[in-house]
Amino acid sequence: MHSKKKQRLVFILLTLLSVSAGIGLLLWALEENMMYFLTPSELLTKPNLSGKAIRIGGLVEEGSLKIDPKSLMVNFYVKDETARLKVQYQGVLPTLFREKQGVVIEGILLGNGTFKAHLLLAKHDETYRPPEKKKSVEKTQLLKSLKNES
Repeated sequence: MHSKKKQRLVFILLTLLSVSAGIGLLLWALEENMMYFLTPSELLTKPNLSGKAIRIGGLVEEGSLKIDPKSLMVNFYVKDETARLKVQYQGVLPTLFREKQGVVIEGILLGNGTFKAHLLLAKHDETYRPPEKKKSVEKTQLLKSLKNES
C-alpha cells in the first residue's frame, strides 16, 4: 500500500511538472509574438520598447504629411491628445489615408524617436454610401438646414 501511494504521488508530481512546463512554453511563445497596441503618448513614456514590434494608433497631424514621389518615402506625424510621434513609411499609401484621419501603424521605434512603419492602415467610418446616395443625403441635409433657417 505504501508503494501505491508513492506511485500516485510521483504520477501527480510528474503531471504537474509537465503541465507547468507546457504552460511556460506557451507563455514564452506568446510573448515572442505579442505586439503591443499603444497611443503615441504611451509609446513615448515606454522607451524600453525601442526596437520591438509595436502597433500604434492616432490621428495624422494636419500639415505634417510629406511624400517623395520618386522613392515613395512618406513622413508624417501621428498624434493623440497630448503627444505626437514622427512616422517614416516607404510604400504606397492606402486610398483612405489623409491628414486628420485615424491610422493604425505597425513597425518599430528607432533610437532617434522616429517610428519606422512597415504596415499602415487607414481607419474610416463604417457606414458606406454610394456616390449617388451621398449626394442625395447632402441635398436632403441642405434642404433641412434651409427650412430651419426660415
